[in-house]
Amino acid sequence: MTGNGQIAGAAACGVFLLLALVGWISGQSAWVCAWRALAGAAGLYVLIRVVSWIVWKIVVDVVARNQAAQSKLRNGGNDNRS
Repeated sequence: MTGNGQIAGAAACGVFLLLALVGWISGQSAWVCAWRALAGAAGLYVLIRVVSWIVWKIVVDVVARNQAAQSKLRNGGNDNRS
């Protein structure tokens, strides 16, 4: 699942730049801006990866349950496959 890593990376880069800009505008030193922006970007990256993993697992579970229910209906409620 590469898509969520790319989305998380792009969002983290955007947040890093935004947080660095806000820190710079508020008059903080470059070192403080960079570290706060890095911490915010890393936190957002981890959050997006975890949430996307959870959503992916929920979607897979729902699809599996639907497939099992359809299979059960096709077999007339008989789950014996031997």
